[in-house]
Amino acid sequence: MAGTAVGWQGPARPVWALAGVVPAAWLAVFAGTLATGTTLRAISRDLHLVSAQGLTRIVLPYLIVAVLLLPLGYLLGRRAPNAVAVPAAALLVIGLAVAAFAPNATVLTVSRVLAGIAAGALVGTAAALVVGVAPAMRTALAVVAGAGAVLAAVLGVVLGGLFTTQLGFRTGFLFALVLGLIVGLAVAVVAVVGLARRPPQRPAVPRR
Repeated sequence: MAGTAVGWQGPARPVWALAGVVPAAWLAVFAGTLATGTTLRAISRDLHLVSAQGLTRIVLPYLIVAVLLLPLGYLLGRRAPNAVAVPAAALLVIGLAVAAFAPNATVLTVSRVLAGIAAGALVGTAAALVVGVAPAMRTALAVVAGAGAVLAAVLGVVLGGLFTTQLGFRTGFLFALVLGLIVGLAVAVVAVVGLARRPPQRPAVPRR
């Protein structure tokens, strides 16, 4: 059917509906790799963690939570993407803000868990929206979304290392926080536009 995405219940999602969620998912991936490499070593040094603790308290909490919640984010994102994406984007911003100003490793671990929850929801919802577009656009959008995620992962390592070397590990989280505010606003705008463009539901006519 021309107006329906294969495997999708209902009409195909418009391409503009991806404008907020996909960049937010990219940022979630960026935030995931931000605390690796040089940045992770600096965090471990400044917050008095040995290398193994840095891995188990900073990297793994984010990764495990994100992976576990990814399927749920996909399933819920298929049904109500805006209802998932808006609070997830807000949670990502909160997680990044807490990470940027974390006074100790415990608080930083909590921030990584919060950001991991947001990442699972955002990446899952982004995947659901890509699957839900018209078949003619789906492959191209999937390639763009996937390439963007790979680039975000690489940039998280590279930029995180540069920020850490020059200004300290908190600078990378502050940079991600600014990006989070921007993409969070984009997610909210797309949600509002989606609600405004939704056709009014006709009242049910009682049967006689």
